[in-house]
Amino acid sequence: MAAVVWSLGFEWLFYFSLPFFAVLLFRIKTSIVVLILSGIILIGFLAIVFIFSTGGAFRKFAMFFGGIIAAYANRNERLREIVSSN
Repeated sequence: MAAVVWSLGFEWLFYFSLPFFAVLLFRIKTSIVVLILSGIILIGFLAIVFIFSTGGAFRKFAMFFGGIIAAYANRNERLREIVSSN
């Protein structure tokens, strides 16, 4: 094991934010119960990560979020066309 455990909390934050991404970005219908439970757990994980994270939680969050954006950009055909046309 590479002892890369700093990202685990951020991964859980991402997983619990997926219902919100589904509703906001992709207009997928999601149960209100799922949204409420995910929101409660998401807030709890945010508190845990930012209270107990050592070494700059905001910097680590930016790195994790940057990876999400890169993966999305790589899979988005329209964005790839825009970038390759310039």
